[in-house]
Amino acid sequence: MDFIPSIELNLSEKLRNRNYRRDFFEIEASAQIAGQLIELRKLRQMSQAALAEKIGTKQAGISRVESADYGNWNFNTLRKIAEALDARLRVMIEPSEAVLREYEEYETKIPTFHIPDTGDLTKQRDSLSVADHKISRSVTDEANLVGRKPRDSLAENARKNWDAFSSRCTASNS
Repeated sequence: MDFIPSIELNLSEKLRNRNYRRDFFEIEASAQIAGQLIELRKLRQMSQAALAEKIGTKQAGISRVESADYGNWNFNTLRKIAEALDARLRVMIEPSEAVLREYEEYETKIPTFHIPDTGDLTKQRDSLSVADHKISRSVTDEANLVGRKPRDSLAENARKNWDAFSSRCTASNS
């Protein structure tokens, strides 16, 4: 039996280092805020330019705050954006111990899936499709347990990897 190896990120171990943790938390917060702003703006069917006009800034300013790499958040700007998008702005400060426990628990729940050794790429692709669905569901379930949205970058990367694998399978079976 062949198994898909789990990806060993050892994130919970890395997060024990205070400097690593500080950088990680900053990057994670930036990505989450950017994702939430984009999602809500699209939900409201607004362009960046329309939102910018509504809060009295330029489109480039909205583009900047919607960038996952942006880290110069201004509370008043976020409050204006939330108001313009008819949303609540909530700040949550969590002790690092709680976050470490969250990541430790998450890492213990990552499943490993069996792929039949058939040599048939179509069957392997179908098995991976089931695995992909279970992983996606696992990430969503875990996010719901901790009251957060699934980390979009994980789902997006999994989807990109699946699409690349799927196209290779299709091409080799043609």
